Amino acid sequence: HFLDAATLTTSVTLDMPGSTHEIALSADEGTAYCSVYGDGIFAKRINPDRRIVVIDLASKSLTRIIDLGDVYAPHGVMMDTAGTLWSSAELGNAVLAIDPKTDAVKKIDVGVTSHWIAVSHAIGKVFVSGKQDQVVVVDAARRTVIGRIKVPHVIEGLAISPDGGTLYCCAQPAAEFYVIDARADALLRTIPIEGTDASKKQMRRVRVSPDNKYVVISSNQDHHAAIYLAEDLKQIASF
Repeated sequence: HFLDAATLTTSVTLDMPGSTHEIALSADEGTAYCSVYGDGIFAKRINPDRRIVVIDLASKSLTRIIDLGDVYAPHGVMMDTAGTLWSSAELGNAVLAIDPKTDAVKKIDVGVTSHWIAVSHAIGKVFVSGKQDQVVVVDAARRTVIGRIKVPHVIEGLAISPDGGTLYCCAQPAAEFYVIDARADALLRTIPIEGTDASKKQMRRVRVSPDNKYVVISSNQDHHAAIYLAEDLKQIASF
């Protein structure tokens, strides 16, 4: 769906070839890449898919489909500054480095069921949440795993700060998120999420505002959002 940002009314709706999960924009903001996951959810997949849909944003039209070459159930997608499209490949325990110009796909084994992706353009790293108590670190240029960051709990959403130096990851079974030094691959802090139900295992996402002033955490089952000041990670809102 394309929505008018001022009124939130729908202007255009595109028919997709299958259930799409995530969207990443090209650096020039002219193209959107959408992962076609297939039916079902994580660990309960039905008819998993193998495609990435390419959308031209100016014309609001589907222009083509990238076939990944295998049934990977692609999920998280992100672009890097070199123009490479990164996608998690849940069924392949891998991440995929895709060249949108040629549709060439490079599979990188990460050893866990990959879920979501964050890219630090500044330091050339790709971070992967693997539905385990670790973050997998991939060298974007060399296309290889270079580290694993241990965290206290199974993680869900993750995001990088605008300067590329700080990684935030959300816990699934605990009401907390983790602050990681992206350059040193080191866990720095554990921050509680006040106002959400700590007894529930639930999907949590994190995003950082483009001006690096705020960190926002959402918890899906509670329909809850928390806002933090990025400078000191003091929670300033819960709703």
